[in-house]
Amino acid sequence: MKWGTLLSFGCAAMQFLIPYTNAVPTVDEYMQSRSTAMQADDATILGGSMTLSDSREILVNSILMTLKDKEYEEGLDSNGRFFAAAQHFFHSKAAIDGSNVFKIIKMMPKGAGLHMHDATVGDVQYIAHNLTREENLYYCVQGWDHLLFHFFETQPTEGCSETSQWKSVARLRQDASSDEFVDNWFLSSMSMVTPTPEVAYPDTNAAWDLFEKKITTISGVINYEKALKDNYYQILQQHYDDNVMYVEMRGLLSSVYKLNQEELTTLDALTLYKETTDEFVRDHPDFWGAKYIYAPHRFHSPDSLQEMINNASTMKSTYPDYFAGFDLVGQEDKGTPLLGFLPQLLDAASKDIKFFFHSGETDWHGTQIDENVIDAALLNTTRFAHGYALHSHPHIYEMAKRNNIATEVCPISNQVLRLVEDLRNHPATNYLREGFPVVVASDGPGMWGAAALSHDWYMAFMAIAGKRADLRFLKQLATNSIRYSAMNSVEQAEALGKWEVQWDDFLNKVIQEFSTLSDACMGNEV
Repeated sequence: MKWGTLLSFGCAAMQFLIPYTNAVPTVDEYMQSRSTAMQADDATILGGSMTLSDSREILVNSILMTLKDKEYEEGLDSNGRFFAAAQHFFHSKAAIDGSNVFKIIKMMPKGAGLHMHDATVGDVQYIAHNLTREENLYYCVQGWDHLLFHFFETQPTEGCSETSQWKSVARLRQDASSDEFVDNWFLSSMSMVTPTPEVAYPDTNAAWDLFEKKITTISGVINYEKALKDNYYQILQQHYDDNVMYVEMRGLLSSVYKLNQEELTTLDALTLYKETTDEFVRDHPDFWGAKYIYAPHRFHSPDSLQEMINNASTMKSTYPDYFAGFDLVGQEDKGTPLLGFLPQLLDAASKDIKFFFHSGETDWHGTQIDENVIDAALLNTTRFAHGYALHSHPHIYEMAKRNNIATEVCPISNQVLRLVEDLRNHPATNYLREGFPVVVASDGPGMWGAAALSHDWYMAFMAIAGKRADLRFLKQLATNSIRYSAMNSVEQAEALGKWEVQWDDFLNKVIQEFSTLSDACMGNEV
């Protein structure tokens, strides 16, 4: 049996196991080798090569890790029963909200939110309780579990199906036993949250079927021109309140309608989003802004997609600073793969349209669906949306790492849509350990009652990154969100400068908020 030691050559990441003798090491020699091995291992995690030089950063890190260690100890002592990050989010949200680690993450300036979808981002409670009080709203029950909404000038004479009629929401509220009853009914029709997710949607297909139904329920409300502006303003406010200062929204830009039922063009719909962004920035001058990724459904025909590519080109030329690029959305397992639209996508590339492809949001390794990550990379995607299956393609994985193509990891979405049950088993654990560019995003937080970004960051920090990931990991996530955004280099530099000011303020707030723990971490008497 040969024994070895880790020899350091200047940098923690450049350490190698060297066989040195057949002699059994002493305890001290072994422990020294072990300590060096652990340091080298920790240096590989996202942020591991970063140095915390500010004394306040060191203190905040000590506070954060004291609190994190406590949650891990409680989890280990209870065999995982009380470790929130190992549970389904619907079961653990209350515990997470009470966590001091989560409190610090929520206080933290998180930079940018880079992966979210129009109908699934907004707080469904706001939509169900507030936007359904707008005048001229009608509802229709389509099947026992599917509620539809739409705004009309007058009550329609035709129903939403052969057996269901449109009925007035105002009349329903007037006749109901209580407003609370109506609010709760509407909320349940829009939210994925359930006390028994394993029963409500036991597999990916069942989860996606329900997810798509909820989207059609919400869309009938928020696709109304006036409601769209209200909802999007609230989405920006959600991010602002969660210390996220820039967003990149994805959306279909279709079926947006006026009260007279006239549908807006995709360009007109994009104009609504841009005007609302401009309004929000005027109201919140410290907000950095937003961009939009046009993302139609992947179930269209090639001819229809070509028309959408042409629309994207028009949007890019009209709003070059707001239009970010193009994507295709919908359940990847059932939709047309990227290869099925190759001529149209090559045409888009020739028009200098950037791609942000959903790819690898599947566990069907080795199938045509799984190969979307190959085509996304070869089509020069700016980022992989999800990239859950990326690690099963080592050549593409290394190519993407060399080309600095980031992956948008959406922990809670991957769990709710049944790709992974325990987030400690998420494949992004490998990405975080192998120097792969990663951002953590939220996907559809409104649908599962999550904060704009903080809950996903908590899950990434506590479950995916592991016990020893510290403040450097979170700081790197924030700077990555700026670096891998669609902002140009000048915008990124400005955003980073503003973020550094916010980071400085954050350090002071944590030290003040956790003053008792601060004193203990500094070795003072409490």
